[in-house]
Amino acid sequence: MRRKHRILLLFLCMVVLFAMATYLVGDFTIIKGVNAIETTGAEMDMRQLRRHFRAVEAHLSGLVVDWACWDEIYSYVASNKNQEFLKKYFNELSMKKLLLHSAAIFKEDGHLDSFTDVHGQNHDATFFKEEIAQVTKLAHFIYASEIDTLVGFLQIQDCPFVIAVHRIFDSNKQKRTNALLILTSAFNREYIEETQHMVDYDFSILPPKAFSHIKEGAIQGTPYKITYDDDTTHIYSLVHDVFGDAAFCLELRRQRTIAALGMRMSRHNFFLMLILGLSFLLASLTFLHRTEKSIARRELERRLHRDPLTDLANRTVIPQGVADTMATADKNGHLAGVFFIHLNRLKEVNDSYGYDRGDELIREVATRLLHHASPGFVARSGGDKFLVAAEITHQSQCESLANSLIDSLLSPFVINDDEVHIGADIGVALYPAHGKDARQLVHRAELAMFEGRARGNNMTAFFSKDIEVRAARKLKLESSLYEALESEALSVHYQPKVRVASKDVAGCEALVRWQGKDGKFIPPPLFIPLAEECGLVTQIDMFVLRTACRQVKQWHKEGLAVPVAVNMSTRSILSPGFCDTVLDILREENVPPTLIDLEITETCFMSNMEAALTIIERLHGEGLHFALDDFGTGYSSLQYLSSMPISCLKIDKKFVDDIFSGKKTAQALIKSILSLASNLGMTTVSEGVEDRGQLDFLLANGASVIQGYLFSKPLNAEDCTTFLRESHSRISSVMDVPANCHATT
Repeated sequence: MRRKHRILLLFLCMVVLFAMATYLVGDFTIIKGVNAIETTGAEMDMRQLRRHFRAVEAHLSGLVVDWACWDEIYSYVASNKNQEFLKKYFNELSMKKLLLHSAAIFKEDGHLDSFTDVHGQNHDATFFKEEIAQVTKLAHFIYASEIDTLVGFLQIQDCPFVIAVHRIFDSNKQKRTNALLILTSAFNREYIEETQHMVDYDFSILPPKAFSHIKEGAIQGTPYKITYDDDTTHIYSLVHDVFGDAAFCLELRRQRTIAALGMRMSRHNFFLMLILGLSFLLASLTFLHRTEKSIARRELERRLHRDPLTDLANRTVIPQGVADTMATADKNGHLAGVFFIHLNRLKEVNDSYGYDRGDELIREVATRLLHHASPGFVARSGGDKFLVAAEITHQSQCESLANSLIDSLLSPFVINDDEVHIGADIGVALYPAHGKDARQLVHRAELAMFEGRARGNNMTAFFSKDIEVRAARKLKLESSLYEALESEALSVHYQPKVRVASKDVAGCEALVRWQGKDGKFIPPPLFIPLAEECGLVTQIDMFVLRTACRQVKQWHKEGLAVPVAVNMSTRSILSPGFCDTVLDILREENVPPTLIDLEITETCFMSNMEAALTIIERLHGEGLHFALDDFGTGYSSLQYLSSMPISCLKIDKKFVDDIFSGKKTAQALIKSILSLASNLGMTTVSEGVEDRGQLDFLLANGASVIQGYLFSKPLNAEDCTTFLRESHSRISSVMDVPANCHATT
């Protein structure tokens, strides 16, 4: 027995030793493959980060070229005229807005004429002196080289700068001076933190010597160096300044998640070999080594290029997938279509059923797209976004495929034994009509998708130049809106609300107006949704509230105690500190809360009923009144009226316009709203009343307060004051005119 035990023990020891040897060999091989893959990934990330830096250089280059071709600056350097443009454009506010650090103008004689440093107060005299010296050095370099423009990096003390210089021309680039415009943008700590958040990379800027101190780790065929520690990959790139000298070292850090996966797979290999034993030891050593290495590599490659939820190609593979589709189409003499798909109502599904069910829905969407787009390329671009690229023979086939994709997503999905309807919007770009570059086609398909969403749900939109123009125009309008807020181009007009029984003014509604630089007013439906989208609507709402408070106080001094209603967006009401901000404005302007009404819409309750109720009840307790605007045009619910301290319902102009339109339900709806408000003890305001027939119908059915062009359009503060003083005679002049049409009661 002892001999058998010794043989068994020897056998087990050999198995363990053999398995351990296999584990060590497999671990070494996998880690080597992991390092190669992580090196490739780190190199791609570094290239992407460098492309982001080049984008910053391109932005500053475009800005300096644009500014250098202004007629104002050309006039200034050519004849020392138009001195005011320095105050207008080269000021701290404008430069901060454009993320500029400094701006310098060198005259034709090579001397520094003006220098504006936005953050100069944050640096000592030594820094400022070196900054002037470096800018002057660059100017002399440009003069000596006879080039027109230059952009790149410049290191001043420990802070890198992006710097751009351009010779000053007239706007047509026909007349050239020898003067220079130099702009800089600092890569300070705040900018680096913001960039890290934007590009989602963990990186640092180090002194140039940090690069030279790394003796090994150069990546063959690249200017980069790489090092590893237990859980992080470090890749380094040396950045040179505009003079060709080393400016700084860029360090990018990546978590070694793939290496951890490789280690786990090595352990699996160890236990596998332990089970197989000596009987398969010699035969399986080479086979398992190669098999496990191949599996690990494929798994790692799959995780890098496939979406883990749907196993579709992820967004990193999309450009190549679209390019392959384009190449196949070229080979066969066909066209190619790129379909950018945005799912509707995915958030509602996640909120209602949970993210597990939402993931199940995403997988089912992927299955349907693969079926209907076969044999095309299908990828998942993001949470609720997919992309399909397919070879087509003509445009009508493209339209047919888009309709097929939408129809497949409109069909109900069964989630947790419930039918769920989502739908989608699709943007389409065609190759080669809409572009010959894969990334450009994807971008244009996405632009077309946004165009379709703007038209309504479940829409297909094809890319056109007009879409690109509108996108650029929207961006320009957004920039102008920021400028309008800074330059006080917004104003407030007031539309009286008339209490017809007593022929007096029940109050006014404050309405924001934006007058463009050309003197024309920009319609609110054009810029208010844009303000909602870019987050400026709360600032606009508070501006209107403060302006209205000051006007109420002025009217009160003149003996006109008129309450004013101010519209509040859902974003403003649900923003942090909304109640405190409103009450602070009322206290600062010394206006009683009873003279301010806040008009809200039903979307406020739909977004967050509990939070909206808490906010409205607190402000109501302070004395403010609330009116429900556009009642009946959204998803109206009696729950709002029963649970919210709402004192007034506003009947939307759409209902008033339909009174005599012949629609069977038009008059009945208004009667129902008026009756409902009366039974709940609420007042009503009928909006958009424009003729006497509408007025008579509303009066006959219990309406008491009227708002509309029949009595007055929105007026500026001065004209509205005149109306208030003459309100009784003006209202009487309208009321005393015989009706042209009869009310139906």
